[in-house]
Amino acid sequence: MIATSMGAGLAFIFDRKFEDLKFGAFIAMAAQYFSGALIIKTLATGIPFFGSVVNATVSLATMEVSGWTLYLILNDGKEPGGITKRRLREYFGEGKKLTEEMKKRGSKVSWEPREADLPPAVWTRYCELRTELISPGLSGAEVAAIADELQRLLEPFRPQQ
Repeated sequence: MIATSMGAGLAFIFDRKFEDLKFGAFIAMAAQYFSGALIIKTLATGIPFFGSVVNATVSLATMEVSGWTLYLILNDGKEPGGITKRRLREYFGEGKKLTEEMKKRGSKVSWEPREADLPPAVWTRYCELRTELISPGLSGAEVAAIADELQRLLEPFRPQQ
């Protein structure tokens, strides 16, 4: 369910129709790419508490990498179902690197501001950066730089938790 929502959301961002994108090959390759982690997840399931922690951790990590991988594919203007297995593996490697890079930078996306939350100049810049972030052809480093700028811009206005 989460994967479908993420795929549909990314398709929308890139002005593509979700139903036109063939995700079967992408999903099959994701299962192969994460096979070791999925085996550990399955084996750990029978161990009380530990199995739940492992299950949640593996699920989150695979979804995060898959999401960034799908982003990179769509950002390059490619079709998820029309990529060779070798290239798809490379994309997964790039998605994993981007995931790690975003974690190192401490990217936080848990708060989505509204116009009323920000001063007019900050809101304008926020909208510009969001538009830049979904521009086709960005490299992983460019995405990370824009995400960093967004984070710095919004940090003074982020609600305290």
